[in-house]
Amino acid sequence: MVPEDADELADTHTDAAGASGGAVVTGSAEVEVYLLGWDAVSFNGGGAKGAFARVYMAVHSLWSAKRSAQMCSEREDALVVEGTARLDPAHRADAINAVVSAVMFLEGFVNELFSDAADKPHGTPRTRGLSQTAREQMRELWKGGAVPSDRISVIHKYQLALLCAGKRSFDPGCSPLQDVAALIQLRNYLIHYNSESPNTVDLQRVFIGVMQRAGENRQSVGPPLFPNKVLGAGCASWACDTAARFVIEWQDRLGLEHDYRSELEAYPVDCRFNV
Repeated sequence: MVPEDADELADTHTDAAGASGGAVVTGSAEVEVYLLGWDAVSFNGGGAKGAFARVYMAVHSLWSAKRSAQMCSEREDALVVEGTARLDPAHRADAINAVVSAVMFLEGFVNELFSDAADKPHGTPRTRGLSQTAREQMRELWKGGAVPSDRISVIHKYQLALLCAGKRSFDPGCSPLQDVAALIQLRNYLIHYNSESPNTVDLQRVFIGVMQRAGENRQSVGPPLFPNKVLGAGCASWACDTAARFVIEWQDRLGLEHDYRSELEAYPVDCRFNV
């Protein structure tokens, strides 16, 4: 949990303190606290007359994706040792969860930064490293742009943030953007699934592209290509790695002081992952 610095907001007094895992707010002042996905806040001394919490969930989505990928890998190893060709529902579910959660992380992380820039003119701990001009341009795009923010694609949000900051955008024809585009296409297909579309030429190209990047299900299962060979431990791990590497490079290009990996490393659970 990161309480907001009092000198960063002219209109809000902050009287909050605590470590990751929660905060205790005392007194009757108006307060605002920043909470991660697992944080909780409690109010002592009669509470505060105005309490505002900004909750950041993007990194929780990445943790969820990594957990599913790990479980998928362990299950696939066991199935290969067994030598069974049967399809395992839990194995497939973990692969799907990893893909969907990885894209949730991608969209949530960029949305959180734009939202902070739009809502907090004086900045937040998440926007440190961005110039005032960059924050103002991001605010205008998020709140007053000609295109509603919920109609802007995930990839375009990342590119627009770089342009607002005067930084070099990603080359659409190269990695890591090509990998992210393939991941998002696969996630969109899973979310908007219909039983006929796997046979289209465009989607077959997506599936083959994913397997070329990620590898295929190591079980000795037969066709169809999707979902039997596409959805496996390789795909699940690739989804996590693709999302994580892309955001690392993006936040480095922006010059952000906040690094999402510090949150992932501090996750208050026994299950840990390489970040």
